[in-house]
Amino acid sequence: MTEQTKDTNQDAPKKLVQGKPWTKVATFSTFEEADKKRFEVIANEPTFKAKVKRTGPGGLQYTVKKREDPKLAKVSAEMDAISERNKNKKKRAVSKKKTRSKTE
Repeated sequence: MTEQTKDTNQDAPKKLVQGKPWTKVATFSTFEEADKKRFEVIANEPTFKAKVKRTGPGGLQYTVKKREDPKLAKVSAEMDAISERNKNKKKRAVSKKKTRSKTE
């Protein structure tokens, strides 16, 4: 009889990767107010995720929480770096131009 080998990667328990902690933005007494604030956060800070959590005694309050989305933050940083490089290229191009003198 042949002995079957187990794949150790399949049997190993998977580790949960925790993201950055959520930051509390505000607490409201109605879901509608909290949802409105959530959309404001998303509109004003596009690299952030936002959520509404039911909190308080008996779940009578709603808290808006936010955190930076690592994927969106990375893309935003790359775009900023490209923009900065382009701006520096334009400055160098302008400074290298020779000015013509008028000869009559």
